[in-house]
Amino acid sequence: MEASGVPDASPVAVALARDGGEVVLLGTPRGLFSGDATEMLVEVHLRGIRIIGALEWLLPLRSGPWQSRWSLYDDYLVLFDLIRRGKVRTTGLVTDVVAPARAQEIYSRLADREPGLGAVLFDWKAIDL
Repeated sequence: MEASGVPDASPVAVALARDGGEVVLLGTPRGLFSGDATEMLVEVHLRGIRIIGALEWLLPLRSGPWQSRWSLYDDYLVLFDLIRRGKVRTTGLVTDVVAPARAQEIYSRLADREPGLGAVLFDWKAIDL
């Protein structure tokens, strides 16, 4: 699984996959790819590697008999179960708690990949409804 969002990491993921394996590209790469796509795809073809796109927002909200066998609802059930059982550590992920009025500032800081900025929570109690 390649989840860094760095375009040049895809060929590395392909190189690390076993013959007949698969590389799951989680989300969309951000930035320009500077490598040789032909070289990477030759390796994909000669080694029988499958490349799978995995954009979460393409999943249905709920699974059903005529839809995907997995859904966003299923994802959240698994995630919350993993957190509850201590399999996913969340300590230290949230670095800032801010009022929603600061949303543009926060989004800009996240887009600029500000060092030390992790998950940001919006404190909706900080606004008058």
